[in-house]
Amino acid sequence: MLGKEDGSDNYLFTKEGSPEETLDWYGFKYYTTAHTDGGCTTLHPHWLSCIERMFGGDKVWENALDWCAGDGGVGLMVLGSGYAKKISFLEPYPKAVANLRKNIERNNLDCEIFPIDNIAELTGKYDLVIGNTPSARIPSLSDMYHMGWLRKNVFYPLKYEDALKDLKSKSPHRVFDFGWKIHKEFFANIEKNLLPGADVLLLENPKDFNPLFWEWGPTNLKLVRWIDQNQIKSFPRPRVVLHFKYE
Repeated sequence: MLGKEDGSDNYLFTKEGSPEETLDWYGFKYYTTAHTDGGCTTLHPHWLSCIERMFGGDKVWENALDWCAGDGGVGLMVLGSGYAKKISFLEPYPKAVANLRKNIERNNLDCEIFPIDNIAELTGKYDLVIGNTPSARIPSLSDMYHMGWLRKNVFYPLKYEDALKDLKSKSPHRVFDFGWKIHKEFFANIEKNLLPGADVLLLENPKDFNPLFWEWGPTNLKLVRWIDQNQIKSFPRPRVVLHFKYE
């Protein structure tokens, strides 16, 4: 059951500074805001549909990592749905990490949180990595407007350098992966944290699908399949879940 604590199915996500909302979320109490959920509250049923299509309903991972975790919605979904026995979280954004800690504490969970920006600092070994990644490289004018990057009463956007400085302080955080920096760091470093046979599931933007592997750099992860909006018609906007295998 997904809804407010009062049992209603109509819920609104808080904006920064407004009263908190706590959702019934796959057996957990989940506090989230539009500033920190990373789209999880919209995409969670489609994540589960993808996992079921790829692995069936009986797959269980021993130790999973929620990469780009936000406030933990995807990881809690995987844990609460019984697909993982244990979950850890990696998220650099301080406001999201604060909400994530609230969710871990309120549910009396023993989960490790990595509040780090560079995945090279990650410790632990995992048989599943799941990530709702910042998968767009260049913001549209609409995106820039909503992120506060357009000057008031002026039709010209901020300079590129100014926008980069502004990136970490605006909502939504790290929606854009300029130059694939975050992805390149991931593929260059994640293998040391993967168990043999590990699965890596990344939610990406299909508009960038073609150049992905040219730009991410060398990796021993093998792309074995993907599911996109052509297979799951209910996707609210174009998305693709990529399944990599580590041998």
